[in-house]
Amino acid sequence: DGAYLDLLPGSTLAEINLMSFLGFHRRGRAAMLGQIAMQEILSPAEDRACGQALRRLGFGDDACAYFDRTAADARQVTSSAVFEMAEGQARIDPALGRDIILGARSMLAVQERLVDRMLDCWRRGKPSLLPERPAGQSG
Repeated sequence: DGAYLDLLPGSTLAEINLMSFLGFHRRGRAAMLGQIAMQEILSPAEDRACGQALRRLGFGDDACAYFDRTAADARQVTSSAVFEMAEGQARIDPALGRDIILGARSMLAVQERLVDRMLDCWRRGKPSLLPERPAGQSG
């Protein structure tokens, strides 16, 4: 657990850090709903893209089955997550609507930073992981 943590740039950890921050603070509960709803909206397309990428690389249906299944399952769950959780909470307490949107937008912002970094590294032919430090040296 955490064996590669020193190699991960902040942009890789930002989404889970955002979720943890919102989850640890009661005032962030509505924003966390927005983040979860946005993740549910995006996950079918992300899973489909992973399956397609594996197929382009020559992997067969067995290797792609997980992504195919989660993409199909996620399409069914998305409306539940978005409408029952986020919209339902906003109907109960309209003042939370802004926080729900803030969570969704925050999630998009951290994902955009991650994608920008990874694509920049890819274009430059560089790894997206941080360089290893010599043994015994901490960051």
